[in-house]
Amino acid sequence: MTPFVDETYRHANEKGYTCAPQCLPCAISQLYYLMDIGNLEEAGPVVEILFGKLFARGKALDAALHHDSGELLNRLIQLYDP
Repeated sequence: MTPFVDETYRHANEKGYTCAPQCLPCAISQLYYLMDIGNLEEAGPVVEILFGKLFARGKALDAALHHDSGELLNRLIQLYDP
């Protein structure tokens, strides 16, 4: 893995997530991390993973409520429309 990917996994593990970012909590953690460090190029694919999983499972609302989507969605809006 690249140092960036290693750092992303470390960040997710510190948040209590131990699996790869293909799962929803890790994708959210990874997205927050990418936005925090200002890496917008890497954030795009994570957004696709995140929302693909949300809608593919038909649990967008449940996941949004569980993971404080208000803050997440506000940050995504700022990411794509500064």
